[in-house]
Amino acid sequence: MRIGFDATCLPPFIAGAGRYICGLVSGLSAEDRSNEYYIISKKQDRHLFADLPENFHLIEVPNLSRPLRVGWQLSAPRSLSTKHKLDVWHAPHYTLPRGMQGIYSVVTFHDMTFFLYPHFYNPAKRLFFQRMIRDATNRADAIVAVSKTTENDIRHLFGQSTHKLTHVYSGINGHFKPDSHHRRTAFEQFRINKDEKFILFVGTFEKRKNLP
Repeated sequence: MRIGFDATCLPPFIAGAGRYICGLVSGLSAEDRSNEYYIISKKQDRHLFADLPENFHLIEVPNLSRPLRVGWQLSAPRSLSTKHKLDVWHAPHYTLPRGMQGIYSVVTFHDMTFFLYPHFYNPAKRLFFQRMIRDATNRADAIVAVSKTTENDIRHLFGQSTHKLTHVYSGINGHFKPDSHHRRTAFEQFRINKDEKFILFVGTFEKRKNLP
C-alpha cells in the first residue's frame, strides 16, 4: 500500500499536534516495512524526518507563508497522489484536500475547541477551521480522534456513525521513563516539596487549556 502523509502543517515551535505528527512518522518507521510512505514536508522541516527507512520517501515542498500553505494543502495533494499512485492520504491536522477521488482519505482531529470554545480564537481562524472540520467530516473515509473525549465531542456535534470514527491514543516517546536522579534534580530546581501535591503541565499556555 502507498500512503501519503501531509506533514506540511508543522509549526515553527513543535508542540501538541506537531509532536503527534513527528511521533506518528517515527513510530510507523520503526514498525512498518511492508507499506510505502510518502511524507510531504516543508524544506525547513526536513531534518525532522532524517534517517527514515527505505520504504519512507520524503517529498519536500517550498517554505510557504501560512495562507499559501493552506492553499497548497487543499489543492496540491491531488497531483501528488496521482504522480505517486497513492492508495491512502492521511491529513493529520483537520484539513482534507479537495479532488481526492479514487483514494482512501483519513483525517485526524485533535479537539473540537473551534466549536466548543470559539471565543478563544480570532474570527478568521475560527471560521476557517470550522469550515474545514465540517468538510473533512463529510468527505473523509475515516476520522481519527486522539482521545475518547474528542470522539464523543465529534459524535455530539456531527453524529458520525461508528464505522467512520474511532479514537486512537497518541503513543509515548521512549525518552519518557522513570529516572530517580533527574526527578530529584527537578524537585530541587523548581523548589517542589515531593511530599506535597502538585500539578505538572507540559503543554502550551493557552486560555482554553483551563489552567489554574
